[in-house]
Amino acid sequence: MSPETAAEQAPDFEALLRTGTAAAERYRRSGSQDDGDTADRCLRGALDLAAVQDMAELPACLAEIAMFDLALHARHGDRAALADAYVLMIEAFLRSRSADGGAALVERTNLVLETVHQAVDRTALQDVDWFIALNQQLYDRVGDQAVVLLQRSIAAGWKAQITQAEPDILALAEAAEQAAAWYRDGPQAVTVARTAADSWHVLGCRRKDPALIRRGVVHWRRLADEIGGATVGDLATLVCALLQVHHDEPDDSLRREAIERLGQLRSLAEQGVDDGRLGALAGTIMWIIHWEYTRDKNLDHFDEAIDFGGWCVEQIPDTHPALPGVLNNLADCHWVRYGESRRSAEYDRAYALNRKALELAPSGSPEHQRADGKMPNVVHVQRGLGQLGQRAVIGAVGAVHTFDGPVRLPVAEWAVSPTEPVMCRMTARFAAALTNAPGTASGPAPEIIPARSHAVDVTIAAPDGCDVTIETLRVVVDARDPMTIADSMTCRPGPLDASFVCDLDEEPPTVRTASGEDLDSRPAALIPGGKKGQFTLVARTASWDTSWRLELAWKSGPRSGVFTSPPLRTTAETGWRCFDPDGKTELVDPASLAGMTD
Repeated sequence: MSPETAAEQAPDFEALLRTGTAAAERYRRSGSQDDGDTADRCLRGALDLAAVQDMAELPACLAEIAMFDLALHARHGDRAALADAYVLMIEAFLRSRSADGGAALVERTNLVLETVHQAVDRTALQDVDWFIALNQQLYDRVGDQAVVLLQRSIAAGWKAQITQAEPDILALAEAAEQAAAWYRDGPQAVTVARTAADSWHVLGCRRKDPALIRRGVVHWRRLADEIGGATVGDLATLVCALLQVHHDEPDDSLRREAIERLGQLRSLAEQGVDDGRLGALAGTIMWIIHWEYTRDKNLDHFDEAIDFGGWCVEQIPDTHPALPGVLNNLADCHWVRYGESRRSAEYDRAYALNRKALELAPSGSPEHQRADGKMPNVVHVQRGLGQLGQRAVIGAVGAVHTFDGPVRLPVAEWAVSPTEPVMCRMTARFAAALTNAPGTASGPAPEIIPARSHAVDVTIAAPDGCDVTIETLRVVVDARDPMTIADSMTCRPGPLDASFVCDLDEEPPTVRTASGEDLDSRPAALIPGGKKGQFTLVARTASWDTSWRLELAWKSGPRSGVFTSPPLRTTAETGWRCFDPDGKTELVDPASLAGMTD
């Protein structure tokens, strides 16, 4: 009688387990069907005896059967054997925590998990549904257990990745959140916390539900503050989530936390803890910080957005697809700052950022179009091909000429009372200008002369405790010269909203309200002490190339004075002319020029 037959006829636990284990090992090496049958009978017989005689032996029996099932799957691709191995091995692992041999069972459990994960095609919904059903079977068998909940969240994640459907994302969020309650540290804790946070965030964004985004914030905070496994991308998503909730349900505490988290994010980046997700989120973060300005008109928000955006531009490689959006968002901040301050440094920075976005973004893409729309240095050519005297002409009528540097604005901003107690600041603006372009297809920026209308924004600050009266507002024309012929016209975005208007062609020029009322019929304007007064004067000409100044007479207590602007130059339109190769000219209707704007 063979030892195998003796073991089966005289049911002794140790003999059955020893015989079954040996047969299973031979089967793994040779694939003998007899060895396989013996292993199956003896190991399952040992399991039955252990359940009656010694429960402490159950983990070892379950593990041996699971390893034998794994061998069956390796030889025959038996999915049922793989499922059996998965369920039995995890049950063995759970039982082994109160028995000897735990370390060995951990190694075997990891082998089974790895084998099952490799067997599942994560892009095939049928395979993923099989794994989900297998985990549900295991959950029904052993209940709430950390390893089971972790595997359920992994399975739910695979399905959500395939379908991108809200019910599947919700199932993932709930499964990961349930698992997160069991893991306090280590790589598994990082995985489930990040999965729960990400899925609640995605679901909240889709449904535009701040309450769901807040559930994700809970897990991001735990990952950053308790588990300690947060990356730059994790903190960037946390900042984004905090600002999104703040955007929908304004809460300054959330905004303050977001700004503090940006500091943590930078610190992690300096340590090299980056996972490549910063680029995809930076633009959104900047946009929401930028949005704060529309809520309270506080330019400090641009300092925060510009500081963070400038740092992001240094961190994100040029090859990242999100970089053009980040560049455009950062440029928007500088354009607003320029609109408020008229400082050339802001103008140059905004221009450079849009220019780089234009170079990096695919042609025709939304970010390419967005950057192209902000280029202030595009001039429509007015001359034709050929020679004009000794000068080569740059292109056909209606062509577009792009300079390799920003168009400089004449007299951007100036303070006219640096020593007076009453402070006055003036800023020049215009919507259209004539230019004299160089004779090459690209090159330095041209001379630019405001055309048709020229705005001056005036801000007056009254000293504390003393009112200021604006007694007169006067425009002085220093010279009216004949109009010169310009090469082209450029138009800048934005209307020139006027508080007061002045026709520079009148003699003398008279300042009127925007509705046409003469200022002499109006009472003097009063600015209370400690307050600021603001207005815009728009001067227009239709006939001359005009040099002029704005004068503002004021009185404050015993003091009085006149604020005077530097000389300003505004020209009328010269008319559109087409130049042929022989130097002859003819008037052209601007509407006939392709792509021309006015």
